[in-house]
Amino acid sequence: MSRRLLLLGGGYEQLNALRIAKELGAYVIVFDGQKRAPCMFEADEYYQVNIKNEDELLTAATQVNAQAVFVHAAELAIEASKVTAALGVPGIPILVAQAGTDKAVRSECLKQSGIRVPAFQSLDRSASWSDWQHSAQNLKFPMVAKPTRLAGAKGVELIPDLDSLEKYYQNRSEFTDQDFVIEEYIRGLQLSTESVIVEGNVKCLSVALRHYDTTQNLLPYQIEDGHSMPWDNTEKYKEDISDITSVAARAIGMQNGVLKGDLVLLEDGRFVVLEMAVRTSGGRFCDTVVPLSSGLNILYPLLKMSLGHTVAETDFYATHTNGVSQRFLLVPEGVPLKKEKRIQQVLLQKDVVGSWFREDIHALDRAPAIKSHRDRLGYVICTGSDRLDADRKAQAVVRELHNAIVKVEAK
Repeated sequence: MSRRLLLLGGGYEQLNALRIAKELGAYVIVFDGQKRAPCMFEADEYYQVNIKNEDELLTAATQVNAQAVFVHAAELAIEASKVTAALGVPGIPILVAQAGTDKAVRSECLKQSGIRVPAFQSLDRSASWSDWQHSAQNLKFPMVAKPTRLAGAKGVELIPDLDSLEKYYQNRSEFTDQDFVIEEYIRGLQLSTESVIVEGNVKCLSVALRHYDTTQNLLPYQIEDGHSMPWDNTEKYKEDISDITSVAARAIGMQNGVLKGDLVLLEDGRFVVLEMAVRTSGGRFCDTVVPLSSGLNILYPLLKMSLGHTVAETDFYATHTNGVSQRFLLVPEGVPLKKEKRIQQVLLQKDVVGSWFREDIHALDRAPAIKSHRDRLGYVICTGSDRLDADRKAQAVVRELHNAIVKVEAK
């Protein structure tokens, strides 16, 4: 009989996980907070469940008799660990999920293990302005402020001076039930990594170059303009990154699962770890960009582990090397947009292999503020002969999209 796999989250990005789980013979049950979501139409069973409400989630999970639990491209490691613990099925222990999700706890774990992280100060939600000022004295400007348990760069801001820090403090109630971290701002080349850990060992490692070259006008918000592969120096630094990931896995307590890293390569060749999360990446890095670039799709071994299947060494083999780039459509806030946006016409190009746009994009008459990754208008993914070729193509398509949606006002 098929194992009953519970997929937490039923959005567009979760569709690949659902489809692969069904390929592996699973009977897939999907929980999502929305009455209707993309996975609803392909799931064997679909239920509207408030995943962030622990009692509601655990009650619903028990009722559907789930035998396995999976999360992809969502900050739900803690919720998933509570479900697996309650059901007695394989999963990440709750303490590991917490250590790999809470930014303050994670940074402390990594620091204690000897991994270089930005200098940081933790502040709980009840901390006073005096507490924030005192903590800031232990760092230097510019610094970065962030809530400890939000994803997608929500609430992550560059803080250039004390006045900006006070403004952030005054607006902190916007982020409900959050503690905070302020940390040293690290300059350098930014990389995304993703690794599968099996019995405490790093079985594979993917590395992509993160793009921030087009988002300086969006400051103080720390917005990424996608990523591209393969990074030119992957082989040179792969062993170093793998060693860092191994130490991070031990520090967090991860024995079996995935670690998603954000690293900065300094001019002296050393790495600083900004993040090492216990979840698969969103933004199509895990399920689209890496498979297109290398042929490696870690959703297969991760789902196999969840379902109790045997994981083979071949599940971790790369089969080819192609250039792939994801780039975002980033339009400054308030710019007028065309009523008729001919997006599909632009996408009819042979090198465009993936795209996504906000559901409300055709209804927008002006560009909204971009304060987190969820606010971006859309993206394209292009392939090329190498990373630079793919990146050039993706940026060219984005320029065409900009012309297709932005209204040129008469002078």
